Amino acid sequence: MYKFTIDISPEATEILISWVDKCEEDNGVSVANDLIDSYEAMLDTLEQDPEAGTGRFEDLPRKYRAYHIWRHLWAVYQIYRDTRTIKLEFIIDDRQNYKKFVK
Repeated sequence: MYKFTIDISPEATEILISWVDKCEEDNGVSVANDLIDSYEAMLDTLEQDPEAGTGRFEDLPRKYRAYHIWRHLWAVYQIYRDTRTIKLEFIIDDRQNYKKFVK
């Protein structure tokens, strides 16, 4: 089986960094590191199996898939089979109005 390449958008990276910073501030370095570990495990899984994420997520357009990363955090991505690429476009908090990000 061939691996997929994961292309991470600047927006997704920015959101992840802000969550890691907030985690560290509120709960300490070990919790922030747990979030990073969970994110990296998700990337490793998607490289091998892009279908691992859920196909359906409330109000998420069909072109996207979502993968649960951490408490309330979801990675939103598209699969491009022809180029064996996954475009990780957003990281959303399921408690907030994320519709403005995913159109």
